[in-house]
Amino acid sequence: MQSLQQSLKCEDEDEVGEENGVLFWVNKSGFPIDEKTWERMWNHVSKIHPGGMDMVYDIKSKLVLPEVASASAPMNLPASIPVCEKMEVIQKYMSQLQYNHTGTQFFEIRKNRPISGLMESARDMIKESLPIKCLEAVILGIYLTNGIPGTERFPISFKTSFMGNIHRHVVLGVYNGGRYGALGMSRRDDLMNKPLIYKSLSELIVDYEDSYTKYWHEIKKVKIGLPVSHDPHSYEHIEWRHLSLNVPKLSREEMCKELDRHAREMRVRSKVPAGGVPISPTKVSTQPSIAGIKKNTSNKKKHSKSANEKSSPNKQNKDFTLQQNKDITLQQNKDVTLQQNKDVTLQQNKDVTLQQNKDVTLQQNKDVTLQQNKDVTLQQNKDVTLQQNKESNHLMNSSQVNDNEPSSKDKGANNTITNNLDETDSAKSNNESQGNVNTDTSNNDILETPIQGSGEERTTNSHVYQIRM
Repeated sequence: MQSLQQSLKCEDEDEVGEENGVLFWVNKSGFPIDEKTWERMWNHVSKIHPGGMDMVYDIKSKLVLPEVASASAPMNLPASIPVCEKMEVIQKYMSQLQYNHTGTQFFEIRKNRPISGLMESARDMIKESLPIKCLEAVILGIYLTNGIPGTERFPISFKTSFMGNIHRHVVLGVYNGGRYGALGMSRRDDLMNKPLIYKSLSELIVDYEDSYTKYWHEIKKVKIGLPVSHDPHSYEHIEWRHLSLNVPKLSREEMCKELDRHAREMRVRSKVPAGGVPISPTKVSTQPSIAGIKKNTSNKKKHSKSANEKSSPNKQNKDFTLQQNKDITLQQNKDVTLQQNKDVTLQQNKDVTLQQNKDVTLQQNKDVTLQQNKDVTLQQNKDVTLQQNKESNHLMNSSQVNDNEPSSKDKGANNTITNNLDETDSAKSNNESQGNVNTDTSNNDILETPIQGSGEERTTNSHVYQIRM
């Protein structure tokens, strides 16, 4: 084994990687694999396989090899599926690709590449459907979990020691709905993925620590990164080690405290309140205490010279990442504010339109009602006037008829007057014949008798006449 490592170190160091204390080759020629990388892979396999070169000749001499079924990537999973089930489907797909035991990593993963470049490598993994290692599984897991609402992904790296050898491993931590889990690949089942059931980040890391203890590994360091952007075209870089814990120097309680503090910081970074303005983790309090100001001033004086003299690439990357995060946050705030303004404007327009329609409808109803009432009143007045005119005309006609024709009373009175005149004349003639001289008395009696009638009357001493009009 030592001779193998020495031979690998004598080759191009840029094409050599390390995982779990084992050196391996890295394919940097892309696909299709060139002849140099292909022969180097077979040479390396012959050295680590018990069959040696006989196994290599046996495979190469076969004209027909069994066809290997390619796994189907779980792309565009339905939104109705719970996130925990999506994690299981993604992990099952990565397990179908199998762990790479050939000693050559087929896909080159450079940690300093932007997310957009790493996502291109993930597409190549799906296309070629070849075995992968732990670092490739992290990039593939980020690609397959992009766009899942409320899900945060962050890298978790372990450095362990076993029998004097250093082993390194990395998995993809997942947070959703207040629960933590992980996706990954390993030779050991309990060192790759973890279900989405852990209530805290410290509980998840402690479970990994217990799994390592079963294999007599001692954890030296645990490194936790920051949440990875869901934008596959982002030029941000993955923050692989924002928190680094020296486990042997910390008690379990202290380690859990630091892990939970980092978990809160990650939630604050990714949290957007109802108002649409994200909370900046670097500006928790706008008014620092006096003691904090004095402490910061003294620290600046002590380290100002060294800070000016040395500027590490990691510091520059952090500054660049922070600036990009600020720009992305500002853009998100603008988008959220514009959307809220649009919604408020639409709602106000709807309310104003409804109110105007109500007012117009009420006014129209009032106008129609008034017009109808006017029409009804005019019609009624016309009918009443016509009826009254008819009745008055009828009364006038009847009164004219009554004036032209005498009444029964008038006729009776005329008859009485006529009889009285006849009697008077006969009596006068009798008196004249008998020679009586008291005609005046009889005449006076006759004149005292009232005569009723509807016409004009005229009396004399001897006769009564009635003139009809």
